[in-house]
Amino acid sequence: MWVFLSALEVLCINFFSFEICFRRKYSGSITAAVLTVFSALVFLTLACFDFLKGDGKLMIIGFVFLLPYIFLYKESILRIFLVMCMCWTYTVCNYILAIQIGRLRTGESGVFIAFLLQTAMYIVTLYPFFKWCAPKYMFILRNMQQFDKSSSTYFNLNCFLHFIVITFLNFVFLEERGSILKISVALLFAGVTFLSYAMLYRMILDSVRIRELEQISEHDALT
Repeated sequence: MWVFLSALEVLCINFFSFEICFRRKYSGSITAAVLTVFSALVFLTLACFDFLKGDGKLMIIGFVFLLPYIFLYKESILRIFLVMCMCWTYTVCNYILAIQIGRLRTGESGVFIAFLLQTAMYIVTLYPFFKWCAPKYMFILRNMQQFDKSSSTYFNLNCFLHFIVITFLNFVFLEERGSILKISVALLFAGVTFLSYAMLYRMILDSVRIRELEQISEHDALT
């Protein structure tokens, strides 16, 4: 049950992220119904093959939700994929921290303890994530196109690599005992990721403001 609740918690955060970041194609009730049915089918499939073991190694399967997201939201496939990378980076990082903190004393962390720790970290971090991180990330996505194509490509690769790195850390750390070093590595990765997006956000924001001032200077408001 705790494995199911932990996965459901992650899915709810991802669903809410898409509600904030994108516009729906259909009503809220239709969107909720499609996501609920699709989630139920995914969980039933995993349960039938006994994949819900709580070891976190199958979290990457969450990318199958690209299918309903592409159908339900008015955005390009690339942007939907990049936002999903951002969301999963956040949730996987929280999962790693929950597992490692739970293993500090005993070397093993039960599913229930990991779920409680994960929930506590979401309570602490959800507000800043949705208040500052997600909006800045979307601002970068929507304004990156004003730069050359190579800059957009580098940014897209950077987002994808952040997800790959945190997924790799997840696989490695799940096989080892909890330690302050591993917790520090996860926190440092989260900090570096946030700071890189924050710096890029400031650079693009300044560029947008400069272009707006240039346009204002070239036009007379009276004529």
